Amino acid sequence: MKVDIFGFQFGNDEKEKETLKTIELKSISDPDAINTSKFYGEHGILEYNNSFFVPTEDIERIKQYRRLAQTPEISQMLTEIFNEIFILDVENKRAFDINFYDDSTISQKVKTMINEEVENLYNIMNFKRYGVEWFSDWYIDSKFNVQVVINEENHKEGIRKVVPIDPLKLRKVRVIPDPESDGSFDINEVQEYFLYSNTFDETLKYGEMNTVLASSTNYVNNMKISKDSIVQVMSGIRDADTGKTIGYLHKTIVPYNNLKMMEEAMIIYRVVRAPMRRAFYFDVSRMRPQQAEEYMKNQMKRFKTRFVYNPKTGTSNSQTHIQSMIEDYYLPRHSEGKTTEIQTIDGQSSQEILEEVEYLKDKLFKAGNVPLSRLQDQQNTFVFGKTDQIDFAEYRFRKFLNRVRSHFMILFDELLKRQLILKNIIKEEEWEEIHGQYYWQYTEDNAFVEWKEAEKQSSRLDQLERIVGFSGRFYSDYWIKKNVLKQTDDEIEEIEQQNKQQPDFDAGENY
Repeated sequence: MKVDIFGFQFGNDEKEKETLKTIELKSISDPDAINTSKFYGEHGILEYNNSFFVPTEDIERIKQYRRLAQTPEISQMLTEIFNEIFILDVENKRAFDINFYDDSTISQKVKTMINEEVENLYNIMNFKRYGVEWFSDWYIDSKFNVQVVINEENHKEGIRKVVPIDPLKLRKVRVIPDPESDGSFDINEVQEYFLYSNTFDETLKYGEMNTVLASSTNYVNNMKISKDSIVQVMSGIRDADTGKTIGYLHKTIVPYNNLKMMEEAMIIYRVVRAPMRRAFYFDVSRMRPQQAEEYMKNQMKRFKTRFVYNPKTGTSNSQTHIQSMIEDYYLPRHSEGKTTEIQTIDGQSSQEILEEVEYLKDKLFKAGNVPLSRLQDQQNTFVFGKTDQIDFAEYRFRKFLNRVRSHFMILFDELLKRQLILKNIIKEEEWEEIHGQYYWQYTEDNAFVEWKEAEKQSSRLDQLERIVGFSGRFYSDYWIKKNVLKQTDDEIEEIEQQNKQQPDFDAGENY
């Protein structure tokens, strides 16, 4: 029994066509839809020392996003997002579960099988270990690819393995047979597949369909992967001008550039202006010009203190190719009656630059979609206030997380679709109807859940206290239990039974 680690084999043509026909499934995010036009940032290209420039090509953008993710400021923002996106530390619970709408027309038998396959896929993906890691790659790179591995000889076994693939190592190729003398060719012989490699020929462009003639294909170092075995999910923001998807980190590039430039300017200013410096006045009135010059050079070597700052490393050293930031002044003096003298020059404050640095830092954090309160370390404890007092920034942050998380779950939707079709649980044409009858229920942090539940109970009891005097007049006890306390019929019945079994508190019995 053969298992292809990187997709379906391309050996015998008949077997290939039969295999592809058996498991022909279309990806939700088809690479064909990728626009091939170039993207130019609205702020242009910015280059400053080792700062991040605004990339103009797909490959450049992904590499840029990855470098940004390693910077302290962006890394802190990403940590806040990744910590909240999936809760994986709740005992005996998955990060998410599938739920069906009340009006779902799916049979109970099929629902049971779908639930089983969700659990199977969760384990196959090892989501508890790799889920957040895969999400982070998807969020940072603006796209995520996985290779779906199946048993070609028995596709009813379903998905055997899910292998993530670096998007920079994939190219999509359409191979057209060599045309006849009249320029025609058999369209049925056209092949489409992905190539996997660490390096590619320059003729194979990233992010677009590469159309080549069969006679010109010679991909010795490239591995072929069936197009139907690749699932690609995009992330980020759709650019209105180009139609391309740019990553969530794209809008942080310019603020980060500005922040780094201002921080370096502040450091240089403090080094140059803050310390006190000295002015050396040497009496050379009785020396010939050439003698005075040689005398000044010798005195400078004797007293000089050299301090240099390297903006790439953030360290100070004595490298001669970097401009010195602290220099004493050495001045010849020819006036009569003036002798050698040393004066001290006071340093200056950089408060204005510091304010600009803080402004740019806030702007960077806003571009990262994370509330400033989470990044400024203003408090070390959670403060759970009333529900109606929740910070609006936190409310927007949670909305953003829900939207991003739902977008990422397209990956699991696509894998579930393939699993159900491969195992003959559903037919391909049934998927769209089934897909609209379920939703994902995500596990929340226990502390947050308990706080929300306590807040709800407190609010209901406050309502009960205000309305209890009207019980039996304007409202029945049953109505209050259902509409104020939000109790179900089963809960009402259970509580009534428990009350009957309890001793009468008014009887003064001891407990």
